[in-house]
Amino acid sequence: MARSNEFTHGGGIGKNIRLMLRALLNTLFFGAFWFGLAQLGTEKVLFGLPEFVPTLCTAAGGTGTLILLGVLLGRVVCGFLCPFGWFQELIHKIPLPRKKLSTKKLRPLRYLKYLILLLTVTLPLIFTNEVGMGNPFFCKYLCPQGVLEGAIPLSLASESVRSALGSLFRWKSVVLGAVVLLSLLFYRPFCKWLCPLGAFYALFNRVSLTGMQVDEHKCVHCGRCEKACKMDVDVTKTPDHPECIRCGMCVKACPTGAVSFRCGLGRGAKKTENPAGGNAAEIKTQD
Repeated sequence: MARSNEFTHGGGIGKNIRLMLRALLNTLFFGAFWFGLAQLGTEKVLFGLPEFVPTLCTAAGGTGTLILLGVLLGRVVCGFLCPFGWFQELIHKIPLPRKKLSTKKLRPLRYLKYLILLLTVTLPLIFTNEVGMGNPFFCKYLCPQGVLEGAIPLSLASESVRSALGSLFRWKSVVLGAVVLLSLLFYRPFCKWLCPLGAFYALFNRVSLTGMQVDEHKCVHCGRCEKACKMDVDVTKTPDHPECIRCGMCVKACPTGAVSFRCGLGRGAKKTENPAGGNAAEIKTQD
């Protein structure tokens, strides 16, 4: 019980470390994205490769990297590495005169991202043109992240880029604006309902080496972890739920330290000896 006072109850030090870690990881991930684009462009210029060759190599290497990250981390990528997910969280923290809205009644919308993954990402990779390239429908028509992190900064820095922007940029700016407005009301709407990458990593949540576990002897079924989860997951029932982004809110909310992160091949349930002294029962009674 003593060890949970700082981290489980969200003490100042633990919370600040978590925020600093997320900011650092998001910055590094965003920097790696830009470095990769620059490196690909340099290789095309130096070696005179046909345009489809680096594209195919990038697609193969990118797919392998995504699978590796999925096996190792699952949706930890969504919780700690995705800059756009972090952006939505920052928008959601902006205070409103009315209460923020819950997405629990909108749970069926979570399956929309799997349909988007199939129709705009998977099928274009299967049905390719004569040079082996598919039409990136999601990136081209739906993804607002490229506008936020690429088109807008480049257009602010270059007049020639601004003059080249057309109807597609305006459309994706509307999509970005809609996501921003929804993020004010709902927690991570793009991650929950639209992101195909989140759907891809969700497929690995039950087999990933990083996940959540619940100590059945420490758990007093107080429901605090479920209330704290903004992804609408009850970690005591499904520790490896596809929607869990391993953000750690349930760990912080648990009064008995029953919920924790798991690294390795063990699955979600954990059993220890019953805690001495009846403290767990006392906590449940106080609720």
